Amino acid sequence: MPPKRSRQPKAKARSVKSKMDKGKSKKDKKSKAKKSKKDKKKDTRTSKTKSSATKKTTGRRKSSKKTKSSAVSRARSAYQFYMRECRTEVLERLGKKNASFEEASGLVARSWSELPPEERATFEALAAMDKSRAALQGFSVRARQAGPTVAGTIQESIKALHAAPAAAGPTGVAAELIEAMEAFDTRLPSTVRAVLPGSLNARENLAALSHVQKRFGASLAARFSVVLQRWHGKPVSK
Repeated sequence: MPPKRSRQPKAKARSVKSKMDKGKSKKDKKSKAKKSKKDKKKDTRTSKTKSSATKKTTGRRKSSKKTKSSAVSRARSAYQFYMRECRTEVLERLGKKNASFEEASGLVARSWSELPPEERATFEALAAMDKSRAALQGFSVRARQAGPTVAGTIQESIKALHAAPAAAGPTGVAAELIEAMEAFDTRLPSTVRAVLPGSLNARENLAALSHVQKRFGASLAARFSVVLQRWHGKPVSK
């Protein structure tokens, strides 16, 4: 009988294979863990970049809101001035203090439609002043623009100020218009400023200055006088 072959080498080979397989699996696990860590880092980086991008966009949106809020306010109409000044008086006269908003608006609108022309003229003058204020604030002054265009805008604002009623008040629409004139003057380029003296009506502007002084006092008139002096290139006098 031939001697039996020993199976130990096969067992050893299997154990070696299993050890190799275990080593490979450990390496695979380690490489997978490393890859997952790298993926996590990439995800965190991308999330950070996304969050920073969203922050930048939101910041831009906020800045756009700021620019919108700082934009020129629209000119108010004569009816809006009447509503602001006389709403309470009209409702008290009609015995409708506790009227709803709709009812009160209808009553004030009816009162406005029945207002005599001489009384309505006051609110129309206020509206003309506020229109000039909005025009000056929204006017984009550039060196290439013709001087007469700027002079026309300025002269219209002075004309509106000359017709200012007492309701404009020294701290009301009259002050707002003069403040708009002052801001407008700071934006005038030298090329346009050089054309202004020959394009403005000195006599009308002097009359407007005396009107402001009589109606609203020396303080507001002094500010108006400084602006006129800069536009005419000399003090405005008789």
